[in-house]
Amino acid sequence: MHASRTAHRYRVARTSPIARGRTFRPPPLLTALWGLLALAVPVYRALPTQVSNGWLMACYGLIVVSILLALGSKPYLWGVWFFAGFAALASGVTSSAASGLSATMAVAVQLFVVMALGPFAVRGAVTRDSKFGVRVIIPFLAVQSVSASAAVLQLFGFEVFGYGQITQRSPGLAGHPNILGVMASLAVLICLWSLLRNGSSRKGVHLGCLLLNAFALVSTGSLSSMSACLLGALVLLWSMGFRVLRIAAISAIAVLITWFVLSVPAVALYLKNPLERFEQVTGQTEAASTLAIRAQTYNGAWAYLARDPLLGRGLAPEDSAAIAEGTVVHSFILRGWYQGGILLGIAFLLIVVAVTAVTIRSIFRRKDALPVGVLAMMFCFALTSAFFEQMYYWLPVLLAWSSIDRASPRRVGSLSDYGRRSVDWAQPAAP
Repeated sequence: MHASRTAHRYRVARTSPIARGRTFRPPPLLTALWGLLALAVPVYRALPTQVSNGWLMACYGLIVVSILLALGSKPYLWGVWFFAGFAALASGVTSSAASGLSATMAVAVQLFVVMALGPFAVRGAVTRDSKFGVRVIIPFLAVQSVSASAAVLQLFGFEVFGYGQITQRSPGLAGHPNILGVMASLAVLICLWSLLRNGSSRKGVHLGCLLLNAFALVSTGSLSSMSACLLGALVLLWSMGFRVLRIAAISAIAVLITWFVLSVPAVALYLKNPLERFEQVTGQTEAASTLAIRAQTYNGAWAYLARDPLLGRGLAPEDSAAIAEGTVVHSFILRGWYQGGILLGIAFLLIVVAVTAVTIRSIFRRKDALPVGVLAMMFCFALTSAFFEQMYYWLPVLLAWSSIDRASPRRVGSLSDYGRRSVDWAQPAAP
C-alpha cells in the first residue's frame, strides 16, 4: 500500500506543470483587457446604459491606445480596411447636410476607429500573445452559454432577469432574438471547429456547448441567423478539407436530428420550428411579415438613392430610418450607401469582396477554417440585417480577420489555434 502511494506521488510529480517547466503565467495586460471586453459581447444590449456606454468607450479607447503605443501590426489586405475607414470619415462630411457635421462625424469617427485602426490593433494583440485567441474566446463562450441557457428557460415561460420571450422568440440575455442568434452561431462554429480538429481537448465540454447554443439558435426563430450559421459551418468544413459528399452527409444528419427533436410533442408545444417561422416571415400567417417590412426598407432606400445617389442621407441615428415606421435598412452595403453616400457603399462592398476572396483562398489552401467560417457567417448576416456601427458585431469580425494567416501555414495565437493541443504555446508568434 505504501509503495503504491509513493509511486503515485512520483508520477504526479513528474507530470505536474512545474516539473515540466510550465509555470502559470498571467496573461499580458493587453490580452487581459481584451478578455474583459469579450465578456460583455453576448450581453451588451442587456447591460445598464452607463455600463454599456462605458464598455463601448473602452473598446474604442483600447484600439486607439494600442495604435498610439505602436502595439499594432499589419493585417492581411490592410489597404481595404484603411480605405474603408477614411471613406467613413469622408462620408461624415458629405452626408452632413441634414443633421449637421457634429452629428454625422460622431458616427463617422466610430466607423473610422473600427475599420481603419481596429484590424491593426487586434492583429498586434494576436501576434504578441501566443494564447490570445484562447484567452478571448473562453470568456465569450462562458457568458454566451449562460445567455443560451436563459433562452432555453424562456421557451418554457420563465423570465430571466426580466427578459422573456418576444413574439414566441427567445432573446436570452442578448436583448434581441437576432443578436442572440448571431452570438449562438459564433459559439456553434467555435465548438464545431474544436470537435473536428485532431488533438483538440475537452470534446465533451465543447459538444455540450455546441448543442446548447444550437438549441438556443433555433429558439430565436431568426432565419437570417440560422442561414448565416449554416453558411459559416459549410465554409468551415470545406476549409478543413472535408469533401462535398461528407459535408452533405453531415448536413443531412443534422437536419434529421433537428426534425426529430422538433417533432416531439413536448418540444413542439414550446418551440416554433423553422418552417412555421418561415411562414410567418413570408406573410403566410396573421403575424406581421418581417420580409415585407425589410422589402419596404429596401424600396425606401432605393427611392432616396434614385434622387441622390452620391452624398447620402446622413450617418446620424435620426437619419437611419428608411420608412415612416422608423425601421433602418436591413442590408450592410445598401445601408452604407443610403446613409453615407456612394463612397461608404463602395467601401462596404470592398470589405465583402475581400471576405469572399479570403474565403475562396482558404477553401483552396485548406487553412484558416475557423476565421473564414466566422467571417462568412457574420457578413452573410450583415447582408440582410441592420449591421452598421454595432461594436458587438465588429469585434468578432476584427478577431477573425486578424487571425488570417498572411503567409506561413501555421499561426500561433490566432483564432485558428483555438482548441488545438499540438501548438507549442511557448513559441512566440511572428509579426
